[in-house]
Amino acid sequence: MLASDAIDDHIRHLTAIGRAKTTRDSARTSLTRWDALLPMGLLIALPEEIEGLLAEDFPAGTRATYYDTLVRFYRWLAKTERIDYDPTAGMQRPRVPRQTRRPPTDAHVALACERGREPWRLHYRLAAFAGLRCCEIARLYRDDVTRSDGTLLRGKGGKQRIVPTPPEVWEMIEPMPAGPITRKLDGGVATAAWVSTSGNAHLEVLGARATMHGLRRWFATTALAAGADLRVVQELMGHASVATTEVYTYVFDHAKISAVARMPRLTTLTR
Repeated sequence: MLASDAIDDHIRHLTAIGRAKTTRDSARTSLTRWDALLPMGLLIALPEEIEGLLAEDFPAGTRATYYDTLVRFYRWLAKTERIDYDPTAGMQRPRVPRQTRRPPTDAHVALACERGREPWRLHYRLAAFAGLRCCEIARLYRDDVTRSDGTLLRGKGGKQRIVPTPPEVWEMIEPMPAGPITRKLDGGVATAAWVSTSGNAHLEVLGARATMHGLRRWFATTALAAGADLRVVQELMGHASVATTEVYTYVFDHAKISAVARMPRLTTLTR
C-alpha cells in the first residue's frame, strides 16, 4: 500500500465521520509533508523518527497540531489493520504554553462596530457582541436570527448552537431580506477566509487595533468580567472544553488590582 493511498482512505474516513473540510484539508497537507520528511515515509516510520521531527524548531501550537494529526492517522491505520503497530503509541502530546492575549480595547471595538463600512460593520458586531466565528458569520442566514429565540449558528464540524441575539445585531439584521446575511462585494458567496481577511483589512483601514478573532476574544473576556460563569461563556463561544475558553479570556489589570485590594491586611489578622 502506498502512503498516498492510505492518506486518501483516511481523508475519506474523516469525511464519513463528519470532520470539517478545513480539518480534512489540513490533515492531507500535514500527512503528505510528513511522508516526505520521514526517512522511509509514513507507513514504515519508527517512533524515534517521529519524535525527532516533532522536536525540531516548530512553534508549540504547530507541533501539537502535527502530533494530533499523526496520532489520529496511525490509530486509524492500526484499527483498520493497515499497519501492524502504531508508532505513536505511548508518545506524549507536546505541551502548548498558555498564551492569554490582551483583547482589543473598548474604544477600538466601538470604532469598528460604529464606523465600519458594510458588510464589515455587521461582521464586527456579530463577533464582538455575539461571539461568532468567521465561519459562522459566513454561514448565517436571515431566517437564523430572531429577537426572542436567539440566533442559530452552524459552527466548526457542523455543530450547532443558539446564542441570544444582542440589540446591536438585531437592529441591523431585522430589516434584511431572506437569504445570507452577507456576501462578497462582487456578490459571490461569502467564505470564512473572506470574512476573516477582508474584515481584518478593513479594521486596519479604520485604525482599529483589532482583528476578527480579537473581537471574539473581547466578547469572551467582557462577558466573564460582567459576571458570567466560565461554563456559560464556554457555551456561548461554542468551545468543546473550558480549557479552550480560558485561553480566550483575559483578566484585566483593574480586576487583578481589585482582587488584591479586597484581601485582608496583615494588621487586621493580628488583632
